[in-house]
Amino acid sequence: MKPFDQFPKSEKKHIQFVLTDIDDTLTIDGRLPAIALNALERLAAAGGINILLYSSINQFQWQSVALILIAVFGIVVISEFVSAAVRKKIS
Repeated sequence: MKPFDQFPKSEKKHIQFVLTDIDDTLTIDGRLPAIALNALERLAAAGGINILLYSSINQFQWQSVALILIAVFGIVVISEFVSAAVRKKIS
């Protein structure tokens, strides 16, 4: 892998996503396995929390928006702690 500034300018316009995963929660050695990509695609296709959040924003229901964002943040923090604990036990 090369630094981003060495990436050809003609190819940069074709970039659709930049994914990061500092602690390999979704990736394995810096690579996104097909099973993780499949899970992300299924989650996006299902709509999940995005539909509720989008609807709340469009209806100016700011308390609902705040609650959804706090819940998502909480779930991410908890899952990171659990993931770190599991990784520590297995290593």
